[in-house]
Amino acid sequence: MFLFNKASKTPLAIIMVSFLLAACGADGSESAQPESIATTPVLSLEQQYAAERIYRNERFPVDFVFPEFWDDNPNIITAHVKSTDVLLFAKMPEIPAFEMSADSWNEAITWSEEAAQKLPVYYDLVDLAETEKYFELIRMNPELPDMHYHSLVFKNSFIDRSGVDLDNPGPHRGYISLNFLTPEHIDKVIEHLFLSSGHNQYGHVVLENGLEDFAEEYRHTMTKADLESGAGSCDTIRVFKAIHHISKITGEMTGETRDLYDFRAIVDADGNVKACGRRN
Repeated sequence: MFLFNKASKTPLAIIMVSFLLAACGADGSESAQPESIATTPVLSLEQQYAAERIYRNERFPVDFVFPEFWDDNPNIITAHVKSTDVLLFAKMPEIPAFEMSADSWNEAITWSEEAAQKLPVYYDLVDLAETEKYFELIRMNPELPDMHYHSLVFKNSFIDRSGVDLDNPGPHRGYISLNFLTPEHIDKVIEHLFLSSGHNQYGHVVLENGLEDFAEEYRHTMTKADLESGAGSCDTIRVFKAIHHISKITGEMTGETRDLYDFRAIVDADGNVKACGRRN
């Protein structure tokens, strides 16, 4: 006995047999199931922005407060005199590396001279300058007069970095003089330290920069992106916050980092930035 589909007059039994044959194949074997479709990952807008800034070497946001010493001229090298450059501290390996500060020009010149003696090429001292924050000693390569080396020494009346370990930084980042505890000066201090650090180079960018004013402290936050080791042809980009707390009572500056996320990206020969790898 057959049951009929009223619309087509086709026996339902025949329909069921046809369906089973289609599922198993004409010879009764199971037909292949469709494979999962591999999709190319897409960067979010935030990730795209961070990756483009990295690969284009756009290290600073538009509101970055550049300190007085900053000059993007490739013929000018600017560096702080560090404790490891000074003979007095070089004899004490237990003393960590930190930026030197001085009370007078005599101290600043002495330490800059000791640091200059350690350079592969000696730069002659040709000029002096200063701001309320540091002494600046301008040196020139005698064989390449266009090459200048600007040696900076902080003023003790501005900041004390003697408790900082530049090679293994901990929470303590120094003391800022209470006379300089204003929002304008705080911005300049943090950005000065970034520009004079090893992070001011390709692969490190500041995405955002901001300062908050609380009852007992200033809180300065940089959202940064770092280009980390690649896996094959893919790069890993780490996005994180670098936060500085500055006490309004003591002037002590402490720091911390908070990871936000990381992602993989690549830039092609035409300069196009895209997500790297495939996912199912």
